[in-house]
Amino acid sequence: MATNRDWLINGETMIYVRGGDHLTSGAGRGRTELGLSFDDVKVIPKYNHKDVHIDDFGPEVPAEVLSMIAEVNVRMTLSHFDNLMLRIIAAESLGSFNNDGIMPPAGTPLGQNKELFASGCHYFSMQLASPQFASPITFRTGYLAVQPYVLPLGTTYSKVDLNWRFIPYRPIGSVGDGYNIQSSGAILWTRELL
Repeated sequence: MATNRDWLINGETMIYVRGGDHLTSGAGRGRTELGLSFDDVKVIPKYNHKDVHIDDFGPEVPAEVLSMIAEVNVRMTLSHFDNLMLRIIAAESLGSFNNDGIMPPAGTPLGQNKELFASGCHYFSMQLASPQFASPITFRTGYLAVQPYVLPLGTTYSKVDLNWRFIPYRPIGSVGDGYNIQSSGAILWTRELL
């Protein structure tokens, strides 16, 4: 019986990012190197489900389970990184335009109902590329989330821990009747290059 079982050793991973057209060339506009991973890059999909209960099955066991789409959390430690690019991503993840540390109005939508990479869209795409792992993974729509990064400052080189959240974003009216958002067919990750 044949098997496809094998060791999967990804090796070092280069992290590429791309942001909106409002960013300056070489600083997130177009494919830009963010940095090199120090250790494992942890890709953690979160599949969401909803139980459907009916009386005949009782209150504890569902008669059916609905898939309620997914999101992905990506955690990494970068040892060799572009600090300016990291500051831009941190500002954009707050919905700000390159204003490091300055808060935008509360409730600012990150996508601004714009297409990905359009001027004003604050989401970033990220690509994980490795010479050992032939097929890169591109996460389409994300931002630094919750505790976005840990940057220890000291007398030796700094390693930065990043926490990304990727969602299947689409602007309102981009598909279907022009007035709603549809999850069907939305891209969470792909094997295409940035």
